[in-house]
Amino acid sequence: MPFTSPSSTTVSDYRRPTRFRHLAGLAGLLVVLISSDVESQTETGLRFTDIATESGVKFSHNFGADQLEHVLMTTGSGCALFDYDGDGWLDAFLVNGTFLDEHGRRRRDKITRHGLFRNRGDGTFEKVTRQAGFVEPTYGQGVTCGDYDGDGHVDLYLTNYGANKLYRNRGDGTFEDVTERSGTGDTRWSTGAVFFDYDGDGDLDLFVANYVQFQPDSKAHASALSKRTGFRFFPGPRDYEAEEDVLYRNDGDGTFTDVGREVGLASGGKGLNAVAADFDDDGDPDLFVANDATPNFFYRNDGGKLVEIALQSRTAYDPDGVETAAMGVDIADLDGDARLDLYVTNMVFEFNNLYRNRGDLVFDDVTRAFGLDEDNYRHVGWATRFEDFDLDGNLDCFVANGHVVDYVEGFSQSITYGQQNMLFLGDGRGRFENVANQVGECFGNKRVSRGAAFGDIDNDGDIDLLISNSGGRAELLRNDLPPTDRWLKLRLRGPAPNVFAIGARVTVFLAQRRHTTEVRFSSSYLSSSDPTIHLGLGAEDSEGRLEVRWPSGQRSEHRWQKAKVITIEAPEPQSEDRSAQDR
Repeated sequence: MPFTSPSSTTVSDYRRPTRFRHLAGLAGLLVVLISSDVESQTETGLRFTDIATESGVKFSHNFGADQLEHVLMTTGSGCALFDYDGDGWLDAFLVNGTFLDEHGRRRRDKITRHGLFRNRGDGTFEKVTRQAGFVEPTYGQGVTCGDYDGDGHVDLYLTNYGANKLYRNRGDGTFEDVTERSGTGDTRWSTGAVFFDYDGDGDLDLFVANYVQFQPDSKAHASALSKRTGFRFFPGPRDYEAEEDVLYRNDGDGTFTDVGREVGLASGGKGLNAVAADFDDDGDPDLFVANDATPNFFYRNDGGKLVEIALQSRTAYDPDGVETAAMGVDIADLDGDARLDLYVTNMVFEFNNLYRNRGDLVFDDVTRAFGLDEDNYRHVGWATRFEDFDLDGNLDCFVANGHVVDYVEGFSQSITYGQQNMLFLGDGRGRFENVANQVGECFGNKRVSRGAAFGDIDNDGDIDLLISNSGGRAELLRNDLPPTDRWLKLRLRGPAPNVFAIGARVTVFLAQRRHTTEVRFSSSYLSSSDPTIHLGLGAEDSEGRLEVRWPSGQRSEHRWQKAKVITIEAPEPQSEDRSAQDR
């Protein structure tokens, strides 16, 4: 597929010298204001309906005050779609904040809690938070899913401002807090986390991104940005020192060991998110860490040693050599070359970055060439995900938006606190178009979105969305595509302890294209999604074949014909040719 090289003079940073920043801002705003008046010509039957209230997913996020007072209140929180009770229906988990005193301790007179909602399978959900064992309130940030003990049940790790929590799924509808026993209760401000097998021993290890050294009593101080702009802002990420990230090695007995320094984790990053994937296709997972206001980290996995190569890979900075806010992250093979590309969402006055994987762990920013830069300049991007939402066989892209300053409208005519989320439809030829105004009233509303999780909540074949909105109610967006059989779901099952085959690479060969991806729970922003691989099919794709490279290194090949849901079992260790029957 041909590519157009993006301009090397992309205007993407508000931290440049003032006179250039103002000129760039005016030019950028003129472009987006003009483009926003042009109606999209894309025709789509795609529609979404917010069913949160009617379905019983009644949840409101609390950042601890009536209005924003400090940077902790701006990051929002994540959510998850996962089948915690193993009944075949995706359940919903929403992370909440709570009220803190001036010293950062949880107030006991005003409490809000997280929310777990069990999918009844009839279009409704039952709130089961307390019954399931989630009784302790925390100032929550993110949630990541993974079966750390290999028993076939999905466990949850919650990141917090304060001690993180690891909850073991007992398999009977309840969770056990095993934080102290497991040794995973980092007490710093943690954000994104991901389970992955960095050392190749078969069980899932845990990486945790940590943000900044913050105390709530600093809210009275003005930020460095205030001095430059004349407007009074509370301190932001640039006004605090960075915290160090953590890598916990799974010891296989229910405990973890912090091996961050031993394996080579870098210092100085203000981490917000992380994603693990085999970017160089050498059989072990690499790691990308999205850092706010500091250069990103990109770790090449050298047999269990993590070598930081972000500068060499061209993912440390934007094309202008400037560090970005780097909040949401997703991976996808957008050009069909079997290499995993990387997409990162950023702050207002910055463009989101689509890093195309050229091979040999070198990336090029092709955001503009793909059309994924539309109106980024005045939006703050958070959760993002590539899925085939309209089931036409081409990947689409969701981006959640929302500002971090609740009074921004007082000094800006074009930038708002609540912002419209975006949905870019892909045409299969390397271009995307935002159709948010055409896919339902819920996409037309402005909100302060942060985390998002993705999966088929009603088992009708299309992808639905769960969205966490900062300081507001959650949204559950049901995809109301007309009924169709033009889709395929792939569920992989590996041997214990990696029962969900996290890290397995799957390549699906269809009539006119191939689709390469990896099995994973986490990405987006502070959130976890169903690890089922979901594909839309073209009219000519009634049958095909697929190849799986399992985390063990074994490979298997499978064929499918007129199938909707296929479960693939890992081959027996003694045979490279034998694989369990596809079901």
